[in-house]
Amino acid sequence: MLLTISIVVELVALLMAIWLGIYLVTRSVRKAEAWLAALTAWSLGGLFINNLFSLVPPSMPSQLHPWLNLGLLFWPRGILEQDPAAWLQGWTATPASVFWFHATMVMRPGKMNAGRRLAVAGAYLVAAGGVAIQVLLPETYKTVSGDPLFLNSLHGSWLYGLYLSVMLLFCALSVRNLLLLARDEPRDHPQRKLRLLIAVTTIAGLSGPVGMAAAFLNIPVPMFSIALLVAAGLLLTSYDVARYNALMEHRVFLKDFSFSAFSVGSAILLCLAVVWTFDRAYELPPFLYITTSGLAVVLFSLVDAARQKFDFRHFQKENRLQRERLRSLAHPSGENEILNNLSRALVSICAPLQACYAILLKREAGEYKPIAGYRWEQPPVNLPLRCGDVDDLSVLKPGALPAPLENAAVLLPVYFSDRQVGALVLGEAEHGSAYSPIDLENLMDCNDYLAGRLEHLILFEQSQELLNDTLLAAAALPSELSPSISTAIVELGLRRIHDYAQLSELPLANLNLVRQRLTSKPTHLEVGEAVHTLLSEALEKLHPGDRAEPVRVGGVPRRDWYPHIILREAYLNGTSNREIMAQLYISEGTFNRTRRSAIRSIARLLQEMEAAAAPAHPLPGA
Repeated sequence: MLLTISIVVELVALLMAIWLGIYLVTRSVRKAEAWLAALTAWSLGGLFINNLFSLVPPSMPSQLHPWLNLGLLFWPRGILEQDPAAWLQGWTATPASVFWFHATMVMRPGKMNAGRRLAVAGAYLVAAGGVAIQVLLPETYKTVSGDPLFLNSLHGSWLYGLYLSVMLLFCALSVRNLLLLARDEPRDHPQRKLRLLIAVTTIAGLSGPVGMAAAFLNIPVPMFSIALLVAAGLLLTSYDVARYNALMEHRVFLKDFSFSAFSVGSAILLCLAVVWTFDRAYELPPFLYITTSGLAVVLFSLVDAARQKFDFRHFQKENRLQRERLRSLAHPSGENEILNNLSRALVSICAPLQACYAILLKREAGEYKPIAGYRWEQPPVNLPLRCGDVDDLSVLKPGALPAPLENAAVLLPVYFSDRQVGALVLGEAEHGSAYSPIDLENLMDCNDYLAGRLEHLILFEQSQELLNDTLLAAAALPSELSPSISTAIVELGLRRIHDYAQLSELPLANLNLVRQRLTSKPTHLEVGEAVHTLLSEALEKLHPGDRAEPVRVGGVPRRDWYPHIILREAYLNGTSNREIMAQLYISEGTFNRTRRSAIRSIARLLQEMEAAAAPAHPLPGA
């Protein structure tokens, strides 16, 4: 029973080490920490190979080819004639600890200076010395005797204890690097992740002293217990490195990681089932299970990575062609030309998606009205506001929209700035399957083009109405020329909040709220500074309560603080959107919805403050 458990644990740990290493380097091929974490995984895989070879010795011919001898470089000479437990004298964990030490050096904030490079070079020299002694002087490195199922089968010399101590030293230095990284990380949630990495590194590093104690004190500790500790630490560290790289590269991580693990695991089980079937008939050597499953991990992981690269390049080409077609339809002049271009644009958008039909709707006072269609053969249909007013792209269930759109599959809201001007409804795909995430992402990229054309059509219709009714045009002229506190103007002011010269040119500079803060003859910079102060004060009124810092729940700011944090970080502090989303742990859709809602709140607040403000002297030249 113990033999079976040990073989299963060691084999699963080996396959996991191979897969994690390939996953890291294929997803982040240009990241140094990804390669170092992968080398750490593969080096630890060498320990699992030692244990597996001692439990299930490989069948080899008596006369080995030179390339096979090269593969046995780390084991003692004449290993095939020795006891199976001698296979434990193979690969050591020292290179793995050095690779992880180098990875933590790279992860630390700041550039790799001369001191760090010198420390890393010294670590590699120590590791190279250990490997050289193991290869050249195997008799002085360590001896093996006893049952390979237990750790007390290892009886090491003083040199063996020395190198276990060196491995423990590198683990301690890695923990120190992670502590420095956690200290410099201002956000709460990443700090907890780093503390978990520190704990995992410490636990994995203790596997060396545990093994040394069991060897020298002759304690019968099962060999697979160390494999469990090392494999758990390897999984958690590789997961965090892959997740961090995906966040920095703006990639989807959790679904990709889970799908890769599931697909590789399925491939392994399939290959093992085939080997087991042939084993029942031909009595194959047990070692074949290990080699087959290992090759399945390598081949399937590489094929999966190559397929992803091919798909990425293919869709890049499709995106480029689609954008070129959309740009060729830009700048329409008349209403008929706008509608014709929108119809042609729907063909360019929907044909690559293989949609059965599509209909573009324009938002009006009480409903959505169709203005363009793709393969739409039924009479025009209006859509109630409650069905089309959504914040993000929605994958619809059957019956979500009224007839004849009850079988619609996707609803894409079309936004111009923070205002919804229309909606695009797509029917089911011709192939019968759901639209892929890449299809939906390509569809969302078309929002800007459709929004621009719909806004142009709306402005054109409004101008036609004004031209047809001169009285309404004359009445509307003063209001058009009066200062506006629309959400578009407020958003423009927030984007230019640190540029006083540009702030002084905005309609916000003509508000009574601004004039009250100025002298009789202010300069344009003083006017811009007053607008800056007004926007800053309005932004500060967004945060709830009197607390200066946000209330946190589980290390993350409470949701009612999101509007204030998003506007403050995005416009006042210049923090990138990705960093804000990572700080609040929200999706891009939630971020955009909250930002639009917060800007509307600022505009409404300024309107209320302006209505209550007393009239002030006009600005020079106003």
